[in-house]
Amino acid sequence: MKKKLLALFVSVLAMAGTNVWAADPDNTLYEAALAAIQDDQDYYIQTNVNGTMYYVTTGGLLTSDRQQAGIFHITKTSGGELVGTGFRIDGGTNAYFSNPPLNGIVANLNPGVFYRNSNYDRDTWERQVLYLDGNGKYAIRSCNTQYAENSYKDAGRTFWTYSTGDAVTPCYTYTPAFIWDFVVYTPGTPHTVRFANGIEGWSVQDVTAASAVVSAPAVLENVFAGDSLVVTAPATLPGKVKSVKAAKLNPLNVPFTIEAITAGTIVVNDPKNGMKYSLNYGEKTAMSGTTTINVAAGDKVVFYGNGTSIRNYNGTIIKDGTAQVKVYGNIMSLIDEENFFTATTLTSAYALHAFFKGNTTLTDAGGLMLPATTLTTGCYQSMFNNCTNLTVAPAELPAAVLAENCYAHMFRSSGLVTVSEDMMVNATTMDRESCVSMFRECPNLTNAPTIAATTLAKLCCNAMFYGSPNVASVSKLPATTLADSCYFNMFNGCTSLTTVPSDMLPATVLVKGCYARMFRETGLTAGPELPATVLVKNCYRNMFENCASLAAVTCLATSGIDQNNSTTGWLTNAGTSATGTKIFTAASNMVDWPTSVSGIPSGWTRQNLVEVW
Repeated sequence: MKKKLLALFVSVLAMAGTNVWAADPDNTLYEAALAAIQDDQDYYIQTNVNGTMYYVTTGGLLTSDRQQAGIFHITKTSGGELVGTGFRIDGGTNAYFSNPPLNGIVANLNPGVFYRNSNYDRDTWERQVLYLDGNGKYAIRSCNTQYAENSYKDAGRTFWTYSTGDAVTPCYTYTPAFIWDFVVYTPGTPHTVRFANGIEGWSVQDVTAASAVVSAPAVLENVFAGDSLVVTAPATLPGKVKSVKAAKLNPLNVPFTIEAITAGTIVVNDPKNGMKYSLNYGEKTAMSGTTTINVAAGDKVVFYGNGTSIRNYNGTIIKDGTAQVKVYGNIMSLIDEENFFTATTLTSAYALHAFFKGNTTLTDAGGLMLPATTLTTGCYQSMFNNCTNLTVAPAELPAAVLAENCYAHMFRSSGLVTVSEDMMVNATTMDRESCVSMFRECPNLTNAPTIAATTLAKLCCNAMFYGSPNVASVSKLPATTLADSCYFNMFNGCTSLTTVPSDMLPATVLVKGCYARMFRETGLTAGPELPATVLVKNCYRNMFENCASLAAVTCLATSGIDQNNSTTGWLTNAGTSATGTKIFTAASNMVDWPTSVSGIPSGWTRQNLVEVW
């Protein structure tokens, strides 16, 4: 009996020309759905499978994760074949639900997805017909077309359903499945998550709600301090935001960015051809000629270079703007906008020479990444020179091998207060003048980074901290093989420098001018031990001149003293304000020290080094 009824049911279904099947001859179920579904409204489409709610996604799949539920905009349209008004179910993907694919002229009922068509948006095949039964459940006919026997229109008589097995999977049936709920999406009260300081370069990867779908992106890139993420739980699925899962991005993945702290302008003088910027991660804009960018407080201007025609920005200077700004992100996005996150090689001399020179509105470069490990002549020379309000420098300069003039004058006359002790800890090899005047005349700087280089070059650290009166902390200089004038004038004028490590200068073989004027006009009370026995031309010349507080010197030289200007004026005006006994410690076998400012000054007491065996 059941088999006969089923056969009759399918037969009648096949013959129906104006409705879905004979059980709805007067369109009662269709009209009920037509009345219940609101036109131009957003809905979730869901079904209960063994006590678990599953949602249709915009990709035509089924998921039990509410955060993946599709929000579908439904409109009623005319022009169908089966009924006068069909339903356009739009998930915002430019692909519309349609009939299932065909195996020949027979519908494929198990494609594993509710099929969508991205090529057409027709009032027949890309429209669904809905039916509502007395239990409030909907059946969804795949398209608004007539069924024709032995025809490709076999697909026109299919309905949405699901199969269960390893997973709950979309499929089709020829029998209407009254299993679907259409739930109106109504945005509820937005919940705001505000990010605190210290998370520059983080990304929001997930938002979890207690019992709600939230309209937040799955991944929100480039979240920075002070940003807000607004997540909204729909009123129809009430619940509050429970947690936000964030993960720190590799900071190298963040392109070079200037963020406005105050409203005003950012000015790029003489941008190179191919240089581009985007405002708040919007569309990229090519620059031509001096470019002024208007910004509000909090705006982020991201910069890129095309990686082909631009290899250096010598002549391009970002300054003269009115907005107070900070900079962060990977500077290599200026060199290669596509692959900057892995780029570590500069190929052109003076690549970023004077890039911010004279920018008095730049206050913070602590988040700026300068990841190049292959440097070029003058690549960062004068980069922040005269940035008088810059208080925070990049944390790391990772290159092991420095190039000629690469860091020359880099932070000269800036407003830096402190720098990371490990800023240059990787640098083992220096080239000629690589760090000349790097931190020269920085009036507020209080410390020096660790200088770990053991292979030096002529004038490599010449005047590196010259005239920086507040530098009070320095580390040992481990190099034992020196170069001509390598530390010439290095701490000259650092009046707050009162102590240094006793073993700061371990080299026993000296070269021309290596320590000349090195501690001139500092606040030293005791000099480092000088273990070399043979002095050479200009090696200690004016080394401690005008160190008024100096009260202790240890020099183990036994030859070359006061010859070829080796010690000329080295203790001129040294110890003039020191109280107590001023001690000069000499090698026990050396008696021929002159009594002068080029030897042991008058008023100093000589003692011989006591060697312990």
